[in-house]
Amino acid sequence: MSEGDKFVPHWIGDYELLKPIGVGGMSEVFLARTSGSHGFKKVVVVKRILRRLRGQSAFVELFINEAKRAVLLQHANIVQILQLTEHEGWPFIVMEYVHGADLRDVFIRAEEAGIELPVDFGVACMVEALKGLSYAHELVGPDGKPLGIIHRDVTPENIFVSFAGEVKLGDFGVAHFSGERTTGELRGKCKYAAPEVLEDVAVDCRADVFSAGVVLWELLTLEQLFTGQDVCEILLKVRDFAPRPPSTVRPKVAADLDRIVLKAIERDRDRRYQSAGEFERDLSDFLYARNLRWTRMRLADIMRAIFGKQAGPLELPAELPRGVALPADLAEGLDHSDATAEKIVRALSTMTALPVLTMQTAGQEQTREQLLRDAIDRDAPEVDNEIDLVTGVKRASPPEDSEEWVEDTNAERLWVRQRDQQAAVPQTLDQFIDLLLQTPSDVSGVGRSPEDEVLLPELAPLLYWDSLTGLPIPNALPVFEGSFKRLSATRLLYELTVERTSGTVLMTDDTGTQQRLLSIQNGAPIYVHSDRPRDASLAALYRHQLLPPSVLFQALLITAHDRVFYDDALVQVLTKSNAATASDEVRRTFAYLNRIRLRPVFGWQRGHFAVYREIARSSAFRWDMPLLTGLLLRSVRGSMSIEAFNAALRNRGENAIVLKPAASDLLKLFHLRPNDQAIVNVIDGRRGLLQLLQRLGAHATDQQHRVLSLIYVLAETRLAELL
Repeated sequence: MSEGDKFVPHWIGDYELLKPIGVGGMSEVFLARTSGSHGFKKVVVVKRILRRLRGQSAFVELFINEAKRAVLLQHANIVQILQLTEHEGWPFIVMEYVHGADLRDVFIRAEEAGIELPVDFGVACMVEALKGLSYAHELVGPDGKPLGIIHRDVTPENIFVSFAGEVKLGDFGVAHFSGERTTGELRGKCKYAAPEVLEDVAVDCRADVFSAGVVLWELLTLEQLFTGQDVCEILLKVRDFAPRPPSTVRPKVAADLDRIVLKAIERDRDRRYQSAGEFERDLSDFLYARNLRWTRMRLADIMRAIFGKQAGPLELPAELPRGVALPADLAEGLDHSDATAEKIVRALSTMTALPVLTMQTAGQEQTREQLLRDAIDRDAPEVDNEIDLVTGVKRASPPEDSEEWVEDTNAERLWVRQRDQQAAVPQTLDQFIDLLLQTPSDVSGVGRSPEDEVLLPELAPLLYWDSLTGLPIPNALPVFEGSFKRLSATRLLYELTVERTSGTVLMTDDTGTQQRLLSIQNGAPIYVHSDRPRDASLAALYRHQLLPPSVLFQALLITAHDRVFYDDALVQVLTKSNAATASDEVRRTFAYLNRIRLRPVFGWQRGHFAVYREIARSSAFRWDMPLLTGLLLRSVRGSMSIEAFNAALRNRGENAIVLKPAASDLLKLFHLRPNDQAIVNVIDGRRGLLQLLQRLGAHATDQQHRVLSLIYVLAETRLAELL
């Protein structure tokens, strides 16, 4: 369900959901209202597990444990958990609503309003947040023993300042008890993680002290402490940083504050503040010594100055009659974090004979995961020992005891007639290809002799030279269209596969200068049209050395003389040396050619796509490429950089990467190489992305690229959840 685009207020149990206010890796959050007798009404926050995770017991257990831990915390500086309940088997948490903003939003809005936050504003906010943190750290159980709760995600986004001047620490969702500590895990955001969190040691409350110190450093300097182009660079800075006094960035910061902050962010935790209480007392003493009294009203004044009218009373819509539920057509959709994907799944379901999620086969219901499992044996991996790992293209190698591949093709000529010329002139194969790549309008006819000429408009479609013939874009309206910014090409093509779609997809890059037209039947590509001249079959086969030049030349002469399609001509030539394998070799070669054409699409970040019901192809060709899943990883890896992966995975997988139960079977469709399978084997549901990179020793650029590309594909295909 696209809550952002078409959210409809509705009731779940005793709570009226008013609007969505956030979504994370495991849950979604709504502003809600409850009411009772005698006109009682209360505004709350409802947090519920994502729709796609509600049936997975591991995620439900994590969600419920979050509520059980957080409900123990009853303090004025901690966002309160009011209730854990469920509606129609769907668990949700009811929390206190803080009418205000988090500190990150305060930073941004103050800068937009041209308001410089006072130095002691940050100190006052941190004093209140540390009171709540200290309470959580020191909380004891019924037996009088410390529970050892650690927050593990103290960040500006989790410290809230109400418009009434209250400061509250929220989101204990990744907190844990001391008895449940594990090593080598990262919970929370890496920019605020203590150095020991990134090492193979157990952490304690001093890790929260470090995170709070980083937040205070940023509050004082109005800058971020740890920055980097990617997660690996940030990881190294956290591990090896030499702390700078805040006053070197913002001279208004007092020297006493430098001392306090630097002690909080000591790399050696034994030299750090040993508790949040110690940290809070030093900050309080700093304010007291300077007679800086930050009352709740003074904080409220700052918030009103920054947020203006937004700091006024909360405006709410009229109350719905109790019991009004979400309309069925919306209730059946996905969670609102996956809105665009939901639209395409619905659209594709109208294009195929298969329902969206299930089908009936011989009286037995099958999920789409089961359908893909059935395809694993049918879609056996090709023998690709000679595939170039960078381009994914099969390298040509001459037959044994054959000199055919080293013939001097310059001795062979075909006759080319150019416009405004009376007679055809002889040209070599590479001269002819260069002419069509650079000035195709100069060519009018081709033949193996001056008298045996075929006009270029007739020859071009026989050679599958799409840039000369134009892409056969369907005339009908698309059944679905969108932007690659909202839905990646990886996710789009994966959905085309799992829905076993038949139709056509027109894809345009962000500059509008390149297009690909994919014809697909039952989830497998039939043909990829390209408007890039270098992707023409003859040019690409020659450039990538997929077949020997002499074979390409002889097939070109046959195409020009007999008016047959180029793949048929290639079969005729190859049959002379090995009739048994000629057809299979041409089929594999053209399948690789289609992969070459399709690969750039995976790197288009802001392009556009349109899905059509009809198949735009000639009946003359069908090359039976394997399912798109078989080329996803290789294509993504060949078209996206480390920087692109870091941008796509930013703030994802920081806490954990969890494979779905069906992933082990479905990944067989991806035909993973052993080194990729080794990466999958390390994913244990506890490690985040940084820990995974560390565990795999991904310090070299090529290994980082390999790991990040695989995680990106797992995330985009929803075979893994990145929390």
